[in-house]
Amino acid sequence: MTKNTLEKRIETLIQQEIFTNQSFLVEELILKPNPDWIEHIENYYDENSETIEAYLTCETDIKEATLQELDVHERLDLAREEGFEKVFERWLVSDWLADGLKEFEQPVLEMDYGSWWPITCNGQAIKMDYVICLIVRT
Repeated sequence: MTKNTLEKRIETLIQQEIFTNQSFLVEELILKPNPDWIEHIENYYDENSETIEAYLTCETDIKEATLQELDVHERLDLAREEGFEKVFERWLVSDWLADGLKEFEQPVLEMDYGSWWPITCNGQAIKMDYVICLIVRT
């Protein structure tokens, strides 16, 4: 697949499968007394080594040489110290995309009202998110 074709498919996926940012709505839902929402989140803690590596490399000032000296568990601990797993946005997504996100062990909140993707990265467009590229390529 050419880069141009990939980019067009990513744009199409975003237009058809990601509906709107509903961070505030979901935050309000979470703050309600006796929330049962947590049981509806799948893969909330995305601890696969690729995700941790990407987070530490892109989102922190930690040197590559330092990362190479750490084992998987030490990298996870370091990533958590640096803010890993913090949710920055919650996007309402289609059921199809929610299933695709779960296949790549991404966090997904599914309830009677819809499916949300809690994004744990900040500062880049959704079209640049590596998991979107992976879903398009499959």
